[in-house]
Amino acid sequence: MGFGYLFVGYILTFNFVGYNAYSDVFSTALMLLGLSALSAYGKNFKKAFYTGIPLLLLHAVTFFLAVASLLELLQPTDALAAWLSVMSLILRGIFISFALLGVADISRETDIPVLRLRALRNLFLYLPFVVLGILLETNTFSALTGVLRVLLMFYMLFGLLVTFLIAKSLYEAYIWICLEGEEGMERKESRFSFINRLNALSDKMDERTMQRRAEDRRIKEENKAKRNKK
Repeated sequence: MGFGYLFVGYILTFNFVGYNAYSDVFSTALMLLGLSALSAYGKNFKKAFYTGIPLLLLHAVTFFLAVASLLELLQPTDALAAWLSVMSLILRGIFISFALLGVADISRETDIPVLRLRALRNLFLYLPFVVLGILLETNTFSALTGVLRVLLMFYMLFGLLVTFLIAKSLYEAYIWICLEGEEGMERKESRFSFINRLNALSDKMDERTMQRRAEDRRIKEENKAKRNKK
């Protein structure tokens, strides 16, 4: 359905070690691959997909400049690098916001209110994270050296939290929505034992999630039956 690519691509966007210029183009391409399938299931997924196209082009330019700089073919100016970073934050903020709204929409349609609430909560947390990133990138707090260090630390820790929560929502959407009705499908074993161990762990997590989903559905059906009797 597309949530798997969206989940993996989003995980790759979180990069504080300075290699995002090389990884962003691939993470965005993965997310667009997922959204190309999800676009058929909601207008916000479609908006995210179209917003992601200029984001992908921007990251392609950033990737080209980073490689050119690494090979000492040219050196981008600081002003250009700052502009590209700010534009990336703005476009990614819009892109991820539409994706989260898409998750909220499809969760409402598939009657998974807890997933919808989590998607909206994550959107509420993500927007100030993006705004703070833009302010830091534009050196808004450069004159406040002590405050700047605290804000940078907060930005990193807050980013870890937001990334984890959004990634968790995307993974749950993959499990609760994409895997619904596919519980009986048999997985082929890999030639590599560590892959099989990871698959076994993933299967256990999926099974617990599907059991919880089945229990939620059973409770809803019971409550509906009680209301109908009245």
